[in-house]
Amino acid sequence: MKINWSASFNDLEGKEVKEGERVLTLAKVAINALCNVVEGDQQLTGEKKFKLGELANKINKEPEAEFEVEEIATIKERIGKLYTPLMVFQSFNLLK
Repeated sequence: MKINWSASFNDLEGKEVKEGERVLTLAKVAINALCNVVEGDQQLTGEKKFKLGELANKINKEPEAEFEVEEIATIKERIGKLYTPLMVFQSFNLLK
């Protein structure tokens, strides 16, 4: 599945969400979700952590690559744990 990682987010007034001066993109949100520690990560094995890092690297280095359903599910799970409901709503819609 191909994903538009450069898609941006809007607040409830329709204005683009920014992080500093830069527009917040789906790639940034996904990479942040994959690379940050969230509740329950203490039990992750080194292999699982490696896979999360590998997926973040794929988004960063190969955004045009095909992404498997399982990879998208992992990204959605992580975004759901780290971000606010509005960001989750928009992210999940972009990851369909």
